[in-house]
This record gives sequence, structure tokens and C-alpha cells, in this order.
Amino acid sequence: MNKEKLLVIFMWVTGIGTALVGLGLIAPSEIQQSMFGAPSEDPLALLLARGWSGLVGLMGILLIIGARRPALRTFCLNVSGGSKAMFIGMILIWGQAYVPTLAGALFIDALVVLVAIANQIQGKERR
Repeated sequence: MNKEKLLVIFMWVTGIGTALVGLGLIAPSEIQQSMFGAPSEDPLALLLARGWSGLVGLMGILLIIGARRPALRTFCLNVSGGSKAMFIGMILIWGQAYVPTLAGALFIDALVVLVAIANQIQGKERR
């Protein structure tokens, strides 16, 4: 299997998983529980969870679009990778208490970041 095909499969799988976080728009307390192990009934926390879920869901949709459209692939991967890098940094700086609960998501997010960087380097080598 060639590198491009592997990249497409990777983007589909991580895109679908990431897009599913968008379900937090309709179930914010449940997404807080499953992702962070800390549900809340505070109205502001629920509002912020909905907003975060929507933005993360959009990153998943971007990964899926990039998997389907070669012309947009690098852009979509870079935007999603940047978002995931920011989330990883935010958790490592301000949310260390949540690292054990988020370990799986942080690992997948780190893979997306590394693949985006590798794709960028490979793209520069092709030019």
C-alpha cells in the first residue's frame, strides 16, 4: 500500500473519531464525562462543552474532507493538526489532572500532529 493511500485511510479513521466528538453539541455532560471523567451541570460549563464539541467536530469533518479531496488534503491536515497541537499543549499546561483520562485522545491527537508534520516535510521534498 502506498503512502498516499495510508494517509487517506488515516485521515478517514481519525476524522470519523474526531467528528463524533461533535455529538457533545447535543450531549455536553456526557462528552465531559467520557473525555474528562468530570461531568458538570453548570450552565456555563455545558455551554463551553457544546462550543468545544462543535469545533472539534468541525476538525473531524475537515479531516474527512481532506481524505476525499487531494487538493485540500494538506490544508485540512495542517488545520486539524494545529488544533490538536493546541489542545495537547493546553492540557499539558493547564489540565495535567486530566491526562490519565485523556491519554487515548492525546495519543491519537499527537499522531495526527506528527502525520501533519511528516506530510508537510514530504511535500517540501517533492518540490
